[in-house]
Amino acid sequence: MHKITILQMNGYGDRTRTQAEVVRLFQKKYPELPPISQGTVSKIEKQFRERGHVRQLKKYPPNKPSDDQKLDVQVYCCCSGNGASLRIKWGTFTHIISDTKE
Repeated sequence: MHKITILQMNGYGDRTRTQAEVVRLFQKKYPELPPISQGTVSKIEKQFRERGHVRQLKKYPPNKPSDDQKLDVQVYCCCSGNGASLRIKWGTFTHIISDTKE
């Protein structure tokens, strides 16, 4: 909510404020909130220019592998005198990569 307010305080076109002016205006309007910095205003402006919005993005993909799945990949790596093979098991998917010496 406050990101949008900061963008509105910044203005647009010929009617824009400097970052320092936005910081002072925000602190005057919301004295109960912790003060913001010019860096905060800069990051919000940059995010809006690059993405066209200021929504928070998800930090992790929804299908992040569990620790057990990561362990499966590590457990099935093996080397022998004849070469190396890698067995990747991800849920029901299994893939074997083999480099055998003949």
